[in-house]
Amino acid sequence: MSGAAPSLPAFYSDAVNGLAIGEGVGACGTAASTGEMVISADIQNDPCWADFKELTAKAGLASCWSQPIFGSSHEILGTFAIYHGYPHQPNNDHIAMMEQASQLVSLALERKQVEGDLQKLSRAVEQSPTMVLITDERGKIEYVNEEFTDVTGYSLDEVRGKTPAILNAGETAPEFYKEMWDVILEGHDWHGEIRNKTKSGQPYWSMLSISPILDETHTITHFIGVSEDISAQKKTLEQIEQLAFYDPLTLLGNRRLFKEQLDIELKKAKRNSTIFALFYLDLDNFKQINDTLGHDAGDRLLQAIAGRLKGTLRQSDLIARIGGDEFIVLLADVAGAAEVASVANKLLQAISQPVLLGSSEVKATVSLGITMVPTDGDDWAVLMKNADLAMYRAKHKGRNNFQFFTHEMNDEVVNRASMEQELRNALNNKEFCVHYQPQWSILKELQPVCLEALVRWNHPERGQVSPAEFIPVAEDLGLIVELGEWVLNEACSQGRLLIDAGYSIRMAVNLSMRQFFDPELLNKIKKALELHGFPASLLELEITESMIMEEVDVVVDTLHQLKLLGVSLSIDDFGTGYSSLSYLKRLPFDHLKVDGSFVRDIPQDKSDMEITSAVIAMAHKLGLKVIAEGIETHEQMAFLRENGCEMGQGFLLARPAPLDDIMKYLDVEMDSLGD
Repeated sequence: MSGAAPSLPAFYSDAVNGLAIGEGVGACGTAASTGEMVISADIQNDPCWADFKELTAKAGLASCWSQPIFGSSHEILGTFAIYHGYPHQPNNDHIAMMEQASQLVSLALERKQVEGDLQKLSRAVEQSPTMVLITDERGKIEYVNEEFTDVTGYSLDEVRGKTPAILNAGETAPEFYKEMWDVILEGHDWHGEIRNKTKSGQPYWSMLSISPILDETHTITHFIGVSEDISAQKKTLEQIEQLAFYDPLTLLGNRRLFKEQLDIELKKAKRNSTIFALFYLDLDNFKQINDTLGHDAGDRLLQAIAGRLKGTLRQSDLIARIGGDEFIVLLADVAGAAEVASVANKLLQAISQPVLLGSSEVKATVSLGITMVPTDGDDWAVLMKNADLAMYRAKHKGRNNFQFFTHEMNDEVVNRASMEQELRNALNNKEFCVHYQPQWSILKELQPVCLEALVRWNHPERGQVSPAEFIPVAEDLGLIVELGEWVLNEACSQGRLLIDAGYSIRMAVNLSMRQFFDPELLNKIKKALELHGFPASLLELEITESMIMEEVDVVVDTLHQLKLLGVSLSIDDFGTGYSSLSYLKRLPFDHLKVDGSFVRDIPQDKSDMEITSAVIAMAHKLGLKVIAEGIETHEQMAFLRENGCEMGQGFLLARPAPLDDIMKYLDVEMDSLGD
């Protein structure tokens, strides 16, 4: 067995060169022997790769799809294979593309083909649901299929002899194309998303794969481009993002978007040594206005306040609505407190002007808290706390005024310092325990399928301390890595006890940001599994959406390495970050958890209902099962079931509790929540 594989490491090509063709000799040897396509979605667990697992692992190869290449007399000329660095199962389009590509490669290898075979090939390519474009070695177009014409509006006669640059929408940097050409001119395949335009000038998104065709001297003779229009998918994602990151009432950004923008401004201020201010505004007596004039009037008032904020502030300032009657403003690049106070006064004056709501004239006022960056802090949690404390000081001082944050008003800072020391002692004193909250299958019978491990702190003096208090402190101190490792071992240990008692159920463990980027993470997980004899297949690791947006290359590599251990992966708090659909498609997640903030207000909040149903549909298209968090009512459960959500957890089903208390659920299969 020999072949041309310019995209594979030389040592790998040398190792397989000359191997006898036969079943069990990798995907290509088996495909050549049987004459059938071989899909090795996971090389490490595929018997036909039994003798080559170490070699493929060294080469960073995790999956291989191999298609036999047939000659004009149906003899097998070789195989066409696609490798991935991660386990990957092809869809129908991938399989169709493989078959088409192998036929095109057969053309290049044989250079002769009977007329009947050419007609078959031409018909297959012409009827392909994907666009196919073939150029010569200079990039001059020689062929396009009907799908290309249908999507772009260009016929073959119109584009023959021209380059694909006629499709350039002018929205892509020249560096992007240079990088693409550098790759394919080296004889390698290129894959990516690109913004093109049709003959009429209509822009569209294309998922494009370009493969160079080499002759027997390894000289490029042609390029084959296979693409599909993904504009509809992109539009769906944009709609989801619009629903997830903007307030539909005021059209201002919401808390999630503002947090993303604040992180960017924090990095910019640190880089440029600039300062900015954070305003926290809360309407005074808004409940009274709602109760007396009605919710419609309250909504119009909120819209009016949003308009006055935009009208008073600069375009570069950021504004968001983060609650019912709460707004937040980021005043960027200010000279100092005097300028900030001047802007605050202008806002108070603008907002306090009368608003006509129907036949009633209302004078609204706000209490405004201000915190300065970096003087008062440099992260989201601290700044929001500071601004919130300052806003409450303004409330206490009679409302319709502003107050700057001062450290004297913050008793919590003192408590935090005390908590830091207590946290250090708590690990040594074994004050932590693990409670478990079941995740249930909800589409048919209610049955627990997983237990999520949640750490709890039994303080010797304060009793139960809320995780919301100590987890952020543990993160900041770096203790979360040690604490997280302890929780992992507890979950594996108690999971083993459940197996011994006859219960085979998944144990879910949350990974913090620091844990995920810990260089020893993989070793620690392997050690915990081995130490307690707990099967990797029953361990689920939950990773938050915000974590996967950090250091993208490291994240992708780490997730695939975790997957190779045999554990399942779940993306947690989905919808609270800003990940892209194209990025998520690259990641080997098994489950997607809809954040409880979307479920909480169902069915009252129609926007949250739309977001939740859209996220469930998107997850299913990506091949993921969905877990809904925070289910508290029968109405929420009914909505989730109607939309095909497979699993759920929340107080309606079971509260977090020690394992002994959770055991009562494991023998129960309920037909309804009333059982």
